[in-house]
Amino acid sequence: MPGAAGSLLREGEARAMEKARIGGWLAAPVFAAVLALCIAPLAILFTYSFFQVDFVAIITDPTLKNYARIASSGTYRWLIAKAFLSGFAITALTAVVGYPVAWFIAKRVTHYKSALLTLLLVPLYTGDMVRIFAWRVLLGSEGVLNSLLMWTGAIARPLDSLLFSPLATHIVLTYNYLPFMVIGLWLAFEALDDRLIEAATDLGAGTLSAFRRVTLPLTAPGLIAGGLMVFVMVVGDYLTPQLIGGASGVTIISAINDLFGTAFDWPLGSAIAWTMLAILFCFLLPPSSLSRGLRSVRPWSGRSLMKSSATQAATVWIWIVYIFMYLPVAMIAIFSFNNSEIIAFPLQGFTFQWYNETFTDLRLLGGLKLTFLVAIPTGLFATVLGAMAALALTRFPIKRRMLLLIMILLPFLILKVILAVAQLIMLSDLGINRTIWTIIAGQTIIILPFTTLVNASVLMRIDGRLEEAAFDLGASHFSAFRRVTLPLMKNGLMASWFIAFVLSSAEYVLTSFLSGRAQPLSILVASDFRFNISPALDAIALMLVVANIALIGLGEFIRLRSQK
Repeated sequence: MPGAAGSLLREGEARAMEKARIGGWLAAPVFAAVLALCIAPLAILFTYSFFQVDFVAIITDPTLKNYARIASSGTYRWLIAKAFLSGFAITALTAVVGYPVAWFIAKRVTHYKSALLTLLLVPLYTGDMVRIFAWRVLLGSEGVLNSLLMWTGAIARPLDSLLFSPLATHIVLTYNYLPFMVIGLWLAFEALDDRLIEAATDLGAGTLSAFRRVTLPLTAPGLIAGGLMVFVMVVGDYLTPQLIGGASGVTIISAINDLFGTAFDWPLGSAIAWTMLAILFCFLLPPSSLSRGLRSVRPWSGRSLMKSSATQAATVWIWIVYIFMYLPVAMIAIFSFNNSEIIAFPLQGFTFQWYNETFTDLRLLGGLKLTFLVAIPTGLFATVLGAMAALALTRFPIKRRMLLLIMILLPFLILKVILAVAQLIMLSDLGINRTIWTIIAGQTIIILPFTTLVNASVLMRIDGRLEEAAFDLGASHFSAFRRVTLPLMKNGLMASWFIAFVLSSAEYVLTSFLSGRAQPLSILVASDFRFNISPALDAIALMLVVANIALIGLGEFIRLRSQK
């Protein structure tokens, strides 16, 4: 008997060692991809920050003059401070707006939580340029809001202050990043044990006291998680201040872009980029309570926690928020069928003219073809790498699991413009021409965190005992994966590819730096959005929205089906 027990123990140890070895092999390509496409470019960027420019020549003698110039320049100091102040302001605003939304979905909705969350996320998949164009249609001096107010007699002439102002910039930034805050808070509310609040109420605590002493501290991890996501993305936002803020839209990110463009001062741009990263990472050291607070997610089963009036107020607030999220898309849809070149009320009749113009534009059709040539392989590579990362994180006891997780999240945490210029410098130093393959490589690494998350969510719902049973029946790890795990992952892999395809087709910032002469649809549409506001652009935007929503809906359907 002891011999049998020892044999089983040795067999278990051998299997554990084999799983650890396989986990290491799965993690290796992910480490290599992040190292080559994120860490190495950033290291080269850091090296360039100690160089100088003499006319059009880069002097490689190390110096700290670039950092001294940043420290002594009031303009750069103000732009850096402005970026972080804007990050704090939008983070606070999204928290105030999103807190009741997350509470309502988690605690008052029983059957349609996934649907409400998906509806909140849908506008994110329309692409940055489409969302910005929609708000320009709404807020422009000849836009929907001004024309509607003039039509009703509320104002005598257009309000020029609606667009190209700090107010407009903050509205659109809030619109862009509110869903990320809601998701973080929703996870925290789902993990909240309502009996703790009931106990506080039974001990005499009022609604506000229970919220301040129980609810807020226990949902703080979600607030921190959502806040960090929003903060990073707002600080690194390049398009919104440029296209919505007007003269007030000059940011440190646009300054970096100019230094790597017309100014041709790569060393100073590199120094500013690394200064931003250093300050940013000081804010990305989350408290230890963050991981503890999000370890378990439990469904709500308690009784009402707040008075019915609070629920009614939250219901009204939910309607306001969802109208806010979908109003720009609705305006695009309406004016894409309006029989007038002027995007303003009153409407002039129904027409398909703008769609006909789009389908006969050979330039746009060529951009669409190139977008498919980029998005299809990008989706494939990002899905394969994401699946390997998810398997290593959830199925195999690899060493340095936390390091792998940090490596996967790193491309998301790096400001996109900074990562783009870092990759641009690396390509220049290596003598690699910019083609669709450089776009594919750059997009794959920034989409990796999303595909990893999708595949990990599927794997965590697959019963590991099925694989253990296959091992007990003599199957190898490869055979168990091929016959058991892979069929159960199939729907998740398809959903991951759909999401990666949509994110790739809508990506603009990284694509603009890495595309060279290649002009995918996102670049062509961005050019038109900048210089030409016409109903034909409404038609293009609506088709992009419908196509992306259809793909995301199909991916979500497949993912949910895989969980049954």
